[in-house]
Amino acid sequence: MSPNYRLLALDLDGTLLDASLEPSAATKAAIAAAQAAGVHVTIATGRMIRTAQPFADMLNITTPLITYQGAHVQTADGTVLYDNPLPPDLAAEVVELALAEGLYIQAYIDDQLWIVERSPEVEEYLGFSLVDIPVNVVPNLVEIVRQKPVTKLVWITNPTELERTMQEWGARWQGRLEIFRSHDHFGEASAIGSSKGVGLAVLAEHLGIAQAEVAAIGDRENDASMLAWAGFGMAMGNADRFALAAANHVLPTLAEDGAAYGIRRFVLGEE
Repeated sequence: MSPNYRLLALDLDGTLLDASLEPSAATKAAIAAAQAAGVHVTIATGRMIRTAQPFADMLNITTPLITYQGAHVQTADGTVLYDNPLPPDLAAEVVELALAEGLYIQAYIDDQLWIVERSPEVEEYLGFSLVDIPVNVVPNLVEIVRQKPVTKLVWITNPTELERTMQEWGARWQGRLEIFRSHDHFGEASAIGSSKGVGLAVLAEHLGIAQAEVAAIGDRENDASMLAWAGFGMAMGNADRFALAAANHVLPTLAEDGAAYGIRRFVLGEE
């Protein structure tokens, strides 16, 4: 029996991965079944290329990956299909404001981290990775982001302060930058046109697959654009309100192997 969809985009954290950073056996088996049925399976993540690739390898995914919240789409051999860095002046504005407000912020340049000082926040962030990430500590981060293409910016703080930045910074840069939350403690800034929905559209066009033939699964605000763009968007049972509002269907939770269920029931059409 042929699958219902030809391209499947999967978020990682909160969708395929819990704190153990290991997809469940049921998830691995469902992804393998989709691949065997001819479905192009990809990862759509906010992670860097170097931190997404180990999970792609683990799941035998060779379809181009959507990384950096959709700001970068790249094939397995390193061919770049889409890259959308922040405008330098806007990147500098965000970094300058974050530092003035006493917030920790990190810039992503050339698939490496750039920060002003080694702090508990960067150690927390590095704990989400299976591989070592190069970290560049520089005193003049504002000038660095003016000079080098920045793929995205991330600030890490407590949920209350993060909510404040979502409201204030979102209004400040509305229409000029994408400002969103990717974790209870992480806020992000990307160039306009950088979203998982845009990245998924780029990939579908590259593969010659129609929008109606695309499915996606995610759990957070940063997944909402791809859940809305896909022909069939599925939100995890543990999803936030943004992902739930964008989805066509709500799956069981991560703890209940919701992604595996969604793949088998809706992508493969198993009863």
